[in-house]
Parts: sequence; C-alpha cells; structure tokens
Amino acid sequence: SSSATIVDLIINANTVEFAEEGDATGNVVVTNSVDLQEGSVEHNETSGNTSGGDGRRIELDGSDVTFFQRGGSISSNDTKTSNLLATSNYTLVYRPEGGDITTTDREFRTGGSVSSLQFEDGTNTASNNNLELHEDRTVGGVTVNRTDGSSQFELTNNKLTVNGKTTVTDGDVLDGNDDGTVATISTNGFTVEGGLVDGTDAGGTDGDGLDITATGETSVTGGEIDAASLDADGKVDATGGTLDDIGLTASSDVGLTESVTLDNGNSALNVTFDGSGDQNFKIEGDDTIQDLGIEQGGSQNGSTVTVSDVSNSGTTLSIAGDLTLENGILVSNEQDVAQGENPVEFDLTGGTIDRNVADGDASHIAGPVTQTIGTGDGAEALYPVGTADGTYRQFRLFFPNGLSSNTDVTVEHENQDPEGTSGFPLTSNFSDGSQGTFNLSQDYPSYYWRVETGSPTSLQQDYEVSARADGFEFGPGGADEDDESQFRIIRRTDTDPQQVDSDWSLVGSGTNYDNLLQGSTSLDTRARAATQSLNTQGSRFTVTSPQKPKPVIATNDELPIAIGSEVAIDQSSLETTDSDNTPSELTYTVTSAPSQGELLLSGSAVGQGGTFTQQDINDGNVKYNHTADPVDDDNFEFEV
Repeated sequence: SSSATIVDLIINANTVEFAEEGDATGNVVVTNSVDLQEGSVEHNETSGNTSGGDGRRIELDGSDVTFFQRGGSISSNDTKTSNLLATSNYTLVYRPEGGDITTTDREFRTGGSVSSLQFEDGTNTASNNNLELHEDRTVGGVTVNRTDGSSQFELTNNKLTVNGKTTVTDGDVLDGNDDGTVATISTNGFTVEGGLVDGTDAGGTDGDGLDITATGETSVTGGEIDAASLDADGKVDATGGTLDDIGLTASSDVGLTESVTLDNGNSALNVTFDGSGDQNFKIEGDDTIQDLGIEQGGSQNGSTVTVSDVSNSGTTLSIAGDLTLENGILVSNEQDVAQGENPVEFDLTGGTIDRNVADGDASHIAGPVTQTIGTGDGAEALYPVGTADGTYRQFRLFFPNGLSSNTDVTVEHENQDPEGTSGFPLTSNFSDGSQGTFNLSQDYPSYYWRVETGSPTSLQQDYEVSARADGFEFGPGGADEDDESQFRIIRRTDTDPQQVDSDWSLVGSGTNYDNLLQGSTSLDTRARAATQSLNTQGSRFTVTSPQKPKPVIATNDELPIAIGSEVAIDQSSLETTDSDNTPSELTYTVTSAPSQGELLLSGSAVGQGGTFTQQDINDGNVKYNHTADPVDDDNFEFEV
C-alpha cells in the first residue's frame, strides 16, 4: 500500500506486472538504474484499485538514474498512461541485442526529461540491431557508439534537439526514410569520431537528406558524413574521416586537413560562409570542393574570408562548381594570411563565377584567380578581383576569335606600386580620331594586375583588355579633373622583384579605347585592340592618366632689401604659372628656410614645411624680414 524503493531494477521475464489491489497507490521508486532486458512491463494498472486513483508505476528518483533497454517493452492493460515517472532528468541508454527497438513515450519522456541519450553496445556484445526514433525529442546530450558497423540509429524524419553535445564514435545515424521529409539534428556541439552520419535511406539510395544545426564547435576526426547539410555557428575542424556530398554553411572558421577524404569526386563538399565578421578557411595541400559561397553579413565594405595553406607549400583550392560572391571578400595573398601560413590560388578552370552584389556591399577576390580561356569565338574571362579592404578592381580579357588552344590564365590584383619608369615617355593617339598624340603620365597609381598564362600563348589576333581604375578625379579635363577618354592601360613584363628593368608599353594604339565611367569614382578602361603577348613569366598591367602640364616658374629673381628691414615678395620677384590651375591652387612648400631672416605670411613666420600660394604673393601677403647681423645674401628653397 506504499512506495517500494529499489536501487537497481533488472527485468528479464516474459511479463512483469505491477498489480494494484485495494487502495494501494505507491510507486516502485528506483534510485540507480532500470535494466529492461526482455519481456513486457505492465504498470499503472487500475483495474484492482478500489480508490479509483492512478496505479503503481515505475518512478526514477534523482538525476543519477539510468534507464537501460536491451529489448522488451513497457505496456499497459487499460486506458491509463503508462509512461515512466521521473523526479528529475535521467539517462536513457538503448542497447538493442535481440532485435530492433523503436522508442516510445513510455520510456522516452518529452520536455527534455532525458539528460543524456546513448545508443551503445551491450555489456558483453556488439549487435547489428537498430534503434528508431518515433517522434521529435529534446535531450541534454547524445552519444552513438555501436561497434557493429551495420547498426543504425534511424531518425525517421524526426527532429532531435540536443542542448549539449552530440558525439558519434561508431555506428550509423541516418534519416532512414525516403518520403520527402528531412530528419534534423539541432545540437550544441557536434563530434564525429567514427561511424556514419548519413542522409541517404537505409537502402543506400538517395534519401531525403539530414539537416544538422550545430551552435557549438563541430569536430570530425574519423568516420563519414554523407548526404547531409551542416549549419555550423561555431568553428568547424575536420582532421580525419570522409566527407561525401556535404553542404556546409559556416558562421565561423573552417579547418580542413589533408587527412580528410573528400569522396564522391568533386561534389564532396559545398561551403558557404555567412558569418557577420572575418572568417578563416584553413586547408592543407591541394583541395577540390564543389561550390564556394561568400554570403557574409558584415559591414558596408564587407568582412573577409581568408583562405590559407598551413602545410608550408604552394597550394591550389579548386572550385569545380560555382563560386558565388554576394557579400564579403575572399582573401588569399602574402599580405593578409597569418604568419607561417601560405596563400592559395583559386582555380576556377572547371567552375564558374557568379557575382551578385547589392548596393552598399562588397564582394570579390583578393588573391590569384585562374580561369580557362577557350578556343571558340568570343572566348573571355572576367576576374572579379580587388583589395582586401573592399575596393573592387575587376580585370577582363576577351578574344573575338578565341585562342588556338584552351589556355589557363591567372590574374591577381596587387595593391602596391607597379614600379619602374623604363620606356617612358609614352604617347597615345586620341580615341575620338583627333589629330596628334598626347603624353601619358608616369605617375601611375599604386596598384596593378599581374597576368600569367599556364603555357606560352601565340596571339594571331587583336584582343580586348579591360581594367577598372579608381583614385582619380574623372571629368572632361578641368583643373582638378582627368579626361576619362584619355586614360590608357600600360604593360610591362614581370621581372625579378629586386629588378625593375623591363620597358612599359601602351596596350593598343590608343585609337581603339572605349572607356566607361562607373559612377564618379571609378572607370572601366578598355583597350579593344591589344596586341601584346601573354606569357608564363607574367606581365604587370596598370592604368595611367594623360600627363598634365607641369607648373612653370616664370619668375624667380633677386630681391634687394635693406639690412634689418622687411620687404614684400611680389610677382615681379616670384611667379609660377599653370594652364590647369589658378593662382590660389598653386601652392609653394618651403623645403629649406632662409638663414639670415624669416618668411612671413600675413605677419606669421613660415618655416620649413610651411606653405603659401601664388595668390598670397599676388596679394602682397608674403614678406621677407631680414634679422641677422652679417651682410650676406639669403635664399630659401621650395617646391610647387
């Protein structure tokens, strides 16, 4: 008539009945473990209870209690519920040995009552029996360790929510049903040490897939993940095992060592980076993935995904499918990879690039990109390259008649000085047919595109080169503007980094340039009749503006002055003229100050590094004050 307390309850019989007679209502309270090995447990019967209350039930008392099930079942002979009672969370361990087990409400309580779910071998044996989840459940943690490789934990289209960590050491975790509904695992930490996590069905054909969401760290050291999508909010670190047809969405860093096997050809791995900050993708040796997406939610200029090789060797990351650029910079160059790591080359010779960037976002590649240019008419390659800090400077090659053979061409944007003035002065024809030529400025910008071919290319035709430039004041050619129609592309052969001895040359003749402004800050400079060869040694391409007339110092005469007096420096003594600048725009910078006196601007001293304008001179505001005792000539030096 009262509760019975038991430390361990072992059930190994055809039927165990917890009968109710008279007014007896006490439960069987278990403080350590219940081991259901075989047979049927019938509890909560009320047919003999004269008080009309609930029947006697199995009650798990305390958080240290474990319910083991190797076989058998919990049932009831009347309409009353037959679920276990639990005073707090408990551990639920399935060890099927004599046949498959399907979970039920009776032992697998809802509402997160299970602190740890374990699917493991029996005490003395490993069997190939399976476990099937009957409906959605929430647990504290999950461990799968079935050393018989064919033993399966079938989620059967259900959702398993794990508040803690999920660890698969051996055995299979799979969808197990091919009916159009995807099974899901939502977990705080996901570790695969062995076994198989499989989105295909039990027959091995294409199933519905398996969706895994991991808010903590994901670690793959062995086993295999097949036909699954993995949405990882934490770091993903794969140091072993096999990945086969995986869709990985990463909000943090991803590491992929050479010990990982990418199975099923090129479709083994699709990676999308969607973090809100900078991310890293570290690989070892050459790797090939199917698709790569850069879809970050960072700042206006874009966050970065830095790809590096940690094996201290030159490495290629091949993308066999699509490279999608929506927001974020894909980075791999000497300046931005971590010390001790190496940049990689992005090989798109078997894939395609899809760049779709919204206003205010930035997405391109800061690193070397290789594409194949083919033999057919209209063969071309667009290289969406730029800087790691968000400036987009694309480069395009177009061959109207194609090349004589398929040729791999690598382009990298270098955000540094192209160096050298050999070959200057350079002149160009006007693109509008005007007579004469104009000079090109050797003050080119501090960036260039390095172009290299995988094999020597013999060009029997003119081709088109287009490069996007910025950092200039574009316009019709006023005082502070550069005429965008007169911008040109120049090129020189790449040489040893310590040498700058190859000549710069104009790409094309200048008559076939078709430049196009991109807003007010950038310009697509396009040469439609390039003839320069492309080679394996590499070439440097950059953009330059028309050379503007330099200021002319028209007058620089001696100025008589009495000892200890002050005199104005006027236009008759010092005057600079420039057809492109007004007197107020012509600025003198003092590089060496007078030694016998001082310069004054509106009464204030102007020392070395100080400035004044031609307009200041014209207005009589620049004066020299003699202050020294010796009667010596004096002077000062300046730049305009």
